[in-house]
Amino acid sequence: MRTLYRYAIVGLVAVLAGALALGAIACGDDDEDGGDEPTATAAAEEPTEEESSVEPGTLPVRTLEYQFDAPASISGGLTDITLENIGAEDHQVQLVAMNEGVTIDQLGDALESDPSGSAALQLVTVAGGVNAVQGGGESEAIVDLEPGSYAMICFVSDAEGTPHFALGMLAELEVTEATEEADLPAPDHSVTATEYEFAPPSAVAPGLTTMQFINSGTEAHELGVWALQEGITVDDLIGILSEEEPTVAPGEPTPTAGEEGPPPFISAGGVGAIPPGGSAYWIQNLEPGSYALICFVPDAEGTPHAFLGMVAGFTVE
Repeated sequence: MRTLYRYAIVGLVAVLAGALALGAIACGDDDEDGGDEPTATAAAEEPTEEESSVEPGTLPVRTLEYQFDAPASISGGLTDITLENIGAEDHQVQLVAMNEGVTIDQLGDALESDPSGSAALQLVTVAGGVNAVQGGGESEAIVDLEPGSYAMICFVSDAEGTPHFALGMLAELEVTEATEEADLPAPDHSVTATEYEFAPPSAVAPGLTTMQFINSGTEAHELGVWALQEGITVDDLIGILSEEEPTVAPGEPTPTAGEEGPPPFISAGGVGAIPPGGSAYWIQNLEPGSYALICFVPDAEGTPHAFLGMVAGFTVE
């Protein structure tokens, strides 16, 4: 799904929103004689009791060249995935639920035969995750996981054009029954995906931000987030994309971003691909600047959605 991370511009290349209102009800009785001040009931005299808040489960993932450091089994339900990239290259953790009877070896074979991800998509259901972050970076996403057998995949490619999953970043994850139902996070903003466009957020303030990603389309979509370098606009990004071919033969060396300077963006996380009708949350401490939203999930013909119009932007100020 992310073969375009081989390109120069790419460098290395859930759940409805809502907030649970907390509070308690205190009551009191008036004095029947009506002369003195009302006598408070015992409930009113005691501190009010808030409804208990259940936090999502956790899936801590550390990435480096070229492996995942993560638990082999977790309980399901709402899950807070934290990606800490301690490697030098960009890395992501895309979760996919393997269809009944599909093995990790079969999935690996499908990925090897078609690095675009189209063949692999027939064997799995995408389940979100944390999208690519730069070396030394961190990002966080909350997804809703059903029990079953999953795989963790990194679709980013190295400088020679080899996808990281072919270098070892393909691992199994077993998800068991949820132990309790966690509360949904309260999003500050939302991004909606359809075929083939994003409805981006507006008026995003700097600081810790929770952004809900909603897939209202009929295909799987991801939320890739890039922090654009100063002077680079989303139109510039679209122009660079339009100059590239949508596919590159496996193993072909990565084109450079010209002989001068680094790629015009920094991978800032986001949410891995989710299915139609799905939803997930991206949590990030956002610095002021311009950001691009992009989706590289391929359509049925293997064309990444970015080449079909799924590039948009927002500003943090």
